[in-house]
Amino acid sequence: ILFILYICFFFFQAEDGIRDAQESRGLGDVYKRQEQQQQKPKTSFKFEELEEEKGISCIVCHEGYTYRPNDILGVYIYTKRAKIQDEESLLHLNKTIEQNGISSVTHFTPIHLSCHNAAVKADKALKKPKTEWEGAEIRNSHTKCNNWLPLRGPKTSDSDYENSLVKFFTCLESTGQLSQERLWVIFNDLRNLLTKIAKQENLSKDTKGGTIEHNIKLIPLIMQLTLHFFKKPANKEKSVIYASSLENLLEKLKKKDIRNITPEILYTLLTLALFAMDTDKWFKEAKYLIFTTLMKLAGASYRAEIKKAQVQKGSKQQPFIVSPVLEPEKEDKEPTSFLLNEEQKQNDQSNEFNVIAQPHMIFVWLIESIFNKISGSKAQTPVINIQEVLETFLTKNNEKLLNDFEEIGSSFKNEIVKKKSVEDFVAILNLKDSINLEYGSIENFINELLLPKQF
Repeated sequence: ILFILYICFFFFQAEDGIRDAQESRGLGDVYKRQEQQQQKPKTSFKFEELEEEKGISCIVCHEGYTYRPNDILGVYIYTKRAKIQDEESLLHLNKTIEQNGISSVTHFTPIHLSCHNAAVKADKALKKPKTEWEGAEIRNSHTKCNNWLPLRGPKTSDSDYENSLVKFFTCLESTGQLSQERLWVIFNDLRNLLTKIAKQENLSKDTKGGTIEHNIKLIPLIMQLTLHFFKKPANKEKSVIYASSLENLLEKLKKKDIRNITPEILYTLLTLALFAMDTDKWFKEAKYLIFTTLMKLAGASYRAEIKKAQVQKGSKQQPFIVSPVLEPEKEDKEPTSFLLNEEQKQNDQSNEFNVIAQPHMIFVWLIESIFNKISGSKAQTPVINIQEVLETFLTKNNEKLLNDFEEIGSSFKNEIVKKKSVEDFVAILNLKDSINLEYGSIENFINELLLPKQF
């Protein structure tokens, strides 16, 4: 028995030794392979070789048109119903009829439509589900939104852009039918946005978010959409009709005929000039005629307010003797406290006139600034086919496009809103020589605006 046990013990030791040798040999092979791999030169990862994302990027995936050139990127917007002028009556410079249109503002949060749709699906699957726009509001920096507007990329085809608009118009029409053609509605959305900016309105009143800089960057997106509809075969004649209306307006203004002309009409036609007027016409003729006409209309509004204030106060003073914001002093007070010297009166008159005129002057400046960006280094040189140049400007380089409008926003915030006087804007718009030629001096022009006469 002891012999048998000894044999078994010897056998199992030998087997363990063989197994250990095999396992060691196997591990040795592994170690050998690891050493060989370590000896191989490593391929270093060079971040500088990656192409940097240019322009705006999606709030969800952080990619834009550099990495996903065929995936449509857009921004969240808030759109509400607004009254717009009837197209036909306006183009004929008749008394305008109000129709249903839209007015849009933004916090300018970029997002791919595909990323938005995926996020909506995820929001609905939550334990406490969110609606589409409740979830979007969170992604939109807690700023209210109810729609998505595409930004056309350099490689976006007409068909892909058209398909992306289905989302936009589906959301838009869910609030009711539009009373005008899509081209006119979208065009007037641009006009309404420019008007709000010029009047320095509170752009976050309805949304609780979104600055002037955000909304100025919305301008090129609406311009892209407007131009898209201009290019449709059904709207081919529209460009000719609009250009003709602008020519008729300029001829009317050359004759000093401003019957039926209002600032609202001129705001619309100024916006229309971006799509239907060559740059040479704008810089050399239209800018001056429209600016001076708006100043005359501002002067008429100012005089009307003076007259109304005098009637309400029972004043027998001649216009412009006393500022309408100053209340007459009671008889028991010193009479000298009521009288103003001539210089003070002139300053008060100018300041009150400037309050009325400033939005008009800013609106012209906005159009001028966009024309300058469209023309680029060729500013104030003829551009005959404005829509062809406009298409290149709006689609070729998104990064430069948005930077251009950021520059406009920066100038607006840091410089333009601080300018109040006609003299300031005449200098900014380079109109001094033209005004001196017609009126002799800027002072003569301003005095003529303040005099109680009909233009």
